[in-house]
Amino acid sequence: MFLVLSASGNLVRGVEAVASDKNIKQQGMNMNLVGQIGGSANSVALVGDYAYLCEGPRLIVLDVSSLELLVMVGKTQVMPGTVQDIAVAGNYGYAIVGGIGLAIIDISEPTAPLVVNTLAKPVRSVTLAGDHAYLSGSASVYIIS
Repeated sequence: MFLVLSASGNLVRGVEAVASDKNIKQQGMNMNLVGQIGGSANSVALVGDYAYLCEGPRLIVLDVSSLELLVMVGKTQVMPGTVQDIAVAGNYGYAIVGGIGLAIIDISEPTAPLVVNTLAKPVRSVTLAGDHAYLSGSASVYIIS
C-alpha cells in the first residue's frame, strides 16, 4: 500500500504494509492520512511527479503531482515473480523480481512501462550510483553498467 501522510503540515510519502489512523495515533505521531492506493507493496521510488511502486508481480506508475488524488497511470505486464525492489534513473527502472533477478524497465512513457531486458541472478536489492547498478544477493554483490 502506498500512503501519503501529512505530519505537522509537511507531506510524507512512504510504503507501509499496514497503516490506519488508529495505528498512527497509537505510535504517538500526529499524522493524517491524505491518500492511499493499492495493496501489499514492497518498495517505491519517487522521481518528479511519479512514484514507481512494487506491487505484487507488477511495477505500478503513480502520478503523485496531487498528493490528495493519487492516480495510477501505468503498469507493467504481470511478471513471473513478485517485484521486490526498484531504483529509477533516467528513462529506466531497475527492478528486482523473484524468479527473474533484475528486470530493466523502459519508463520513458509512464502510461506503458515495458520490460526491455533481464539479468538472471539471485538478487534481492538494487542501488544505483553513477552509471552502475549494484545488486545484492544472499552471498554475492553484482555490479553492472
